[in-house]
Amino acid sequence: MKKIKISLKNNDGFALIIALLALVILTAIGLSALYLSNTEISITGNERSANRLLFLAEGGIDKANNIVWRDSGFGSATTVSFTPLDNYINGLGALPALLVNVDTGAKNRYKVAVTGYGPDPATGDKVVTYISTGWYDNNNNQSVDPDEPQRAVEAKVRFSYTSFEFPYGVLTQNTECLLCHAQINGDVVSLESVTIRKENEAYSIINGKIYTAGITNLDAPFKDSNGVYQTADGTAVDSGGHPDKDGDGKFYSKVVSAYSDGNGDYSTVEGNNEQPIDITTGYSDPRFPLDANGNPSWPKIEDLSIYKTQAAAYKDGAGSSITGGTIKGVSTGSTYSGGAGATTIATVSQTYAGNLILDGTASCIVIDGPIVVDGDIVIKGCVKGAGNIYTGGNIYLAGAVTYSDASTDKLALAAGGNVVMGDYRPKATASTGGGDFIDKQAKEFNSKTESSGIPSGDRRYYKCSDGTICKNGGTITPAGGDEVVAYTPETYTSNKWITTNEYAGSFLDLTTGISQIDTLIYTSNAIFGINKVGQKKTTVNGALVSADIGILIPGPDGHAVNYDPAKIGLTLNYDDRMRNFMFIARNPKKEVVSWREVAPQ
Repeated sequence: MKKIKISLKNNDGFALIIALLALVILTAIGLSALYLSNTEISITGNERSANRLLFLAEGGIDKANNIVWRDSGFGSATTVSFTPLDNYINGLGALPALLVNVDTGAKNRYKVAVTGYGPDPATGDKVVTYISTGWYDNNNNQSVDPDEPQRAVEAKVRFSYTSFEFPYGVLTQNTECLLCHAQINGDVVSLESVTIRKENEAYSIINGKIYTAGITNLDAPFKDSNGVYQTADGTAVDSGGHPDKDGDGKFYSKVVSAYSDGNGDYSTVEGNNEQPIDITTGYSDPRFPLDANGNPSWPKIEDLSIYKTQAAAYKDGAGSSITGGTIKGVSTGSTYSGGAGATTIATVSQTYAGNLILDGTASCIVIDGPIVVDGDIVIKGCVKGAGNIYTGGNIYLAGAVTYSDASTDKLALAAGGNVVMGDYRPKATASTGGGDFIDKQAKEFNSKTESSGIPSGDRRYYKCSDGTICKNGGTITPAGGDEVVAYTPETYTSNKWITTNEYAGSFLDLTTGISQIDTLIYTSNAIFGINKVGQKKTTVNGALVSADIGILIPGPDGHAVNYDPAKIGLTLNYDDRMRNFMFIARNPKKEVVSWREVAPQ
């Protein structure tokens, strides 16, 4: 067999070809990778640019929102009202209206327009709609051109008010005579001063805590004009005849949470049966902001349109109502005139323009939702259902106000003026009258206001039963801007719709008095009250919340110094269902309620 020989000397270029082919392939791969890398960089750059424009648009929403908050005055207004916001938006002209057009540098701009404004149908709050566009302004003409990169967002912002909360049985700034002859089952807060019990006045029991931002009379000494109380033989005693045990000439009163005097000396606390009340002094709470004068700020029932919108929006727009019982109305500008000026009403839908009389003594008044009354209301008797009543004027509780079913019924009352419980007539008119007592409280509160350092024009005064602004030692002439609130219709400067005698003769319960009140009561002014008829006892199932409280409910023995539950005058049982049951507008706020990206405008 012949062997075949292969010569390799003719294949010297084969390796070179293979190497060149590999180089071409690697070069192609490298170029492809470079292309992909540049593409990714370009995509990343475009995305970054687009995101920057989106961030510009979002920032525009914040800018516009703050401008409306500031320039409308809504964010700094001292009164609760949407009027400043309404006026500002209306002043922009027809919508959409350009609000801002801002250059942020390097040809990046954003512009914001207000495109919508109106009430939230469910709450009555106001909603502002903005569209904000961020774009790259290639030609610096401050306008968005079709070929320029751009992003836009639409946001709806709710302008609203927070609501006052009611976590306490009693919340007040000043109290007079409330916490004597009383048992409070709940916490008590005073934002200024609190008087619990003076000298040998009747016991009080607080089954809860007391918080005071100011002073209290507890542990404070009581002396006569000579410095001490003395008996005929010269022994130093307090006004109740109790001796000065330690010889320092001072006499102390205590309010206790569980009181059973163990040794016949009410001025000291001894043993397990006499426990001092839990008191926190120097109390502060961010829910109770200070006004410009450093005084506690109490939201006023001022702009009734806020509450009227809520009444109209109730039950998805069906609205609120009051029916049942006996309902009479005295329209704005009319007078009761012995009943001739009153109209019998079957149903009050949402609001009433005038003064309203609600009598549930024969059959229950039925309330469903928030009701707004421009003037005063007079109320007594049985109440059924759940709802709030807001008034521009005073609220008069002419008799007991009780639930038909305490487990389901709920009622809250808010007055733009004062709340008056019982007989406000002076003693000269009737032996059971309370006007003299209420005038005394009004004098106390007026005197405190005048001496508290509040500048004239910012003060709140109460007009007494004779029409004067009385104080201890004389009268007061208010300055322009001072608020003056009358507690009887006859002492109004306007709305004198019923006389004292007509009120007492037609509505006031002079037999059993104000034996029970099932409601939360709120006012930025005063709750005045007296019950010196019937058992001289009142039970409140709810809460009392107002700047000033002056209530006298002495009980069967108004000056007993030993604990006897049967002789308690006022019993208040805090109803924790009321904590957020009533809406009282207070601090303004703004919040974005919806956001979405939209096509550039």
